[in-house]
Amino acid sequence: MARENFEDDIIHIKTAEEKEARTSSNSECLGTNWTPTMDCYPIELLLDQVLRGNKIGHKFVSEAWIEMVRLFNAKFGCRHDKDGLRNRYKHLRGQYNDIKVLLDQSGFSWDETGEMVTAEDYVWDSYTKILTVKN
Repeated sequence: MARENFEDDIIHIKTAEEKEARTSSNSECLGTNWTPTMDCYPIELLLDQVLRGNKIGHKFVSEAWIEMVRLFNAKFGCRHDKDGLRNRYKHLRGQYNDIKVLLDQSGFSWDETGEMVTAEDYVWDSYTKILTVKN
């Protein structure tokens, strides 16, 4: 329940890959090879901050970011800054939005075991044709 509310709470944040690429970061871990564990931990930290009331509107208060960066760096031995962690969050948010778009289409489903979107070949073929026409 809390995770669903968290996802609803952050749905309005724009996370296009192009915007992320234009955003500069002073993070000292630019070459970080992100693992699934590293990706999950900031989400847990963000959820904790939401539950503690450290999010106003669509933004987290500065103290929340400071704490999240400190905890993340301590856990993984990195030296990310606020921008570095926020950029990763934006990247993950973009992936979430892409998956949500697919799952809203007829014929696509989520495979819990493989943790991926699945569909019959004809569904993928039809969807990619539509994308090609749009672009």
